[in-house]
Amino acid sequence: MVNIRLNLTLVDFIKNKDIKLNIQQQIPLMDILNQLGIPENQVGFVIKNGKWAPKNCIVYDNDTIELFPQLSGG
Repeated sequence: MVNIRLNLTLVDFIKNKDIKLNIQQQIPLMDILNQLGIPENQVGFVIKNGKWAPKNCIVYDNDTIELFPQLSGG
Protein backbone atom coordinates (compact mmCIF):
# COMPACT_ATOMS: atom_id res chain seq x y z
CA MET A 1 0.00 0.00 0.00
CA VAL A 2 1.23 3.49 -0.88
CA ASN A 3 0.43 6.39 1.43
CA ILE A 4 0.02 9.75 -0.29
CA ARG A 5 -0.43 12.98 1.63
CA LEU A 6 -1.60 16.11 -0.16
CA ASN A 7 -0.66 19.46 1.29
CA LEU A 8 -2.16 22.94 1.05
CA THR A 9 -4.09 23.65 -2.16
CA LEU A 10 -3.59 20.14 -3.60
CA VAL A 11 -6.29 18.91 -1.21
CA ASP A 12 -8.81 20.86 -3.31
CA PHE A 13 -8.42 18.39 -6.20
CA ILE A 14 -9.38 15.31 -4.17
CA LYS A 15 -11.12 16.76 -1.08
CA ASN A 16 -9.01 14.40 1.00
CA LYS A 17 -5.60 14.96 2.54
CA ASP A 18 -4.56 11.33 2.97
CA ILE A 19 -4.89 8.71 0.24
CA LYS A 20 -4.01 5.04 0.43
CA LEU A 21 -3.49 3.12 -2.81
CA ASN A 22 -2.93 -0.57 -3.31
CA ILE A 23 -0.41 -1.17 -6.07
CA GLN A 24 0.80 -4.51 -7.37
CA GLN A 25 3.92 -3.23 -9.11
CA GLN A 26 6.04 -0.13 -9.36
CA ILE A 27 4.33 2.81 -11.04
CA PRO A 28 5.49 6.28 -12.11
CA LEU A 29 4.24 9.05 -9.83
CA MET A 30 2.91 10.87 -12.92
CA ASP A 31 0.54 7.93 -13.56
CA ILE A 32 -0.77 8.20 -10.01
CA LEU A 33 -1.29 11.96 -10.39
CA ASN A 34 -3.23 11.34 -13.62
CA GLN A 35 -5.42 8.71 -11.94
CA LEU A 36 -6.17 11.09 -9.07
CA GLY A 37 -6.90 14.03 -11.39
CA ILE A 38 -4.08 16.21 -10.05
CA PRO A 39 -2.45 18.27 -12.83
CA GLU A 40 1.33 17.78 -12.91
CA ASN A 41 1.91 21.53 -13.17
CA GLN A 42 0.19 22.03 -9.81
CA VAL A 43 2.73 19.88 -7.96
CA GLY A 44 5.75 21.88 -6.86
CA PHE A 45 7.79 19.28 -5.05
CA VAL A 46 7.67 15.71 -3.86
CA ILE A 47 8.90 14.08 -0.67
CA LYS A 48 9.29 10.30 -1.01
CA ASN A 49 10.01 8.34 2.16
CA GLY A 50 11.24 11.51 3.90
CA LYS A 51 13.56 12.71 1.10
CA TRP A 52 13.14 15.03 -1.85
CA ALA A 53 12.30 13.21 -5.08
CA PRO A 54 11.69 14.34 -8.66
CA LYS A 55 8.14 14.36 -9.99
CA ASN A 56 9.07 11.62 -12.45
CA CYS A 57 10.07 9.20 -9.65
CA ILE A 58 8.89 5.61 -9.50
CA VAL A 59 6.59 4.64 -6.63
CA TYR A 60 6.88 1.23 -4.98
CA ASP A 61 4.65 -0.64 -2.56
CA ASN A 62 5.02 0.71 1.03
CA ASP A 63 6.29 4.13 -0.12
CA THR A 64 5.09 7.29 1.57
CA ILE A 65 4.68 10.27 -0.76
CA GLU A 66 4.02 13.87 0.26
CA LEU A 67 2.98 16.31 -2.46
CA PHE A 68 3.27 20.07 -2.15
CA PRO A 69 1.87 22.66 -4.57
CA GLN A 70 3.83 25.19 -6.58
CA LEU A 71 4.66 28.07 -4.30
CA SER A 72 4.74 31.64 -5.51
CA GLY A 73 5.08 35.04 -4.06
CA GLY A 74 7.73 37.49 -3.18
